[in-house]
Amino acid sequence: MKHTLILIRHGQVHEKYQGICYGASDIELSELGQKQSTKVAEQVGKYLIDAIYHSDLKRTSFMAKLLATKSNAKIITDIRLRERNFGTWELKKWDSIYAENGNQINGLFENPESFAPPNGETTYAFRNRIMSWYEDIPEEGIFAVIAHGGTIAALLGTLKKLPVKQWLDLIPEYGKYVIYNNCMEI
Repeated sequence: MKHTLILIRHGQVHEKYQGICYGASDIELSELGQKQSTKVAEQVGKYLIDAIYHSDLKRTSFMAKLLATKSNAKIITDIRLRERNFGTWELKKWDSIYAENGNQINGLFENPESFAPPNGETTYAFRNRIMSWYEDIPEEGIFAVIAHGGTIAALLGTLKKLPVKQWLDLIPEYGKYVIYNNCMEI
């Protein structure tokens, strides 16, 4: 494929969600997250973007709308770009999840093909959903992808053929982006 992906992590979420597992839950941005979104839209809006992809969640759609006004690119909503579904862990404190499950949480990285939070996704099911999106995008063009930290990490980790344990290192900070072009990160 000869496309360029501008992989953007949404802005910071509202402060009340700090320390909370919010994966696929639809939560709002903080005031800082809105400012980060505006700044990134200004920066990325200078590229000749063919399309803007984002999950349907508020924290990505906010930036997608801003970027569309800067770039005149069409917005394409795709739920396959959502963050991992953590099932019954959603909207619980990470400390509580750890207290209830202990080291089982490590199964997300140590047993990615079989371990899932109750009613949630395995790491490989999450990856497969994202790669399904990737396989459907056009082979050529410049695409802004406003997504979630885990989504970006799973996509890059898979494309780079890295072990799941190394994917965490690929998560951009809130409101930051990575350009991925022809199997090379820029």
